[in-house]
Amino acid sequence: MVEFDAKLSVDNVAFLLHDDTVGRTSNGRGRAARMR
Repeated sequence: MVEFDAKLSVDNVAFLLHDDTVGRTSNGRGRAARMR
């Protein structure tokens, strides 16, 4: 099973990510929707 959510970044680029933050799945930090 794969689970993800479609979201928009602050510059209106669509991306797929289940979590609201990127820390669990990358070396980044912060809310995914604030990324550019």
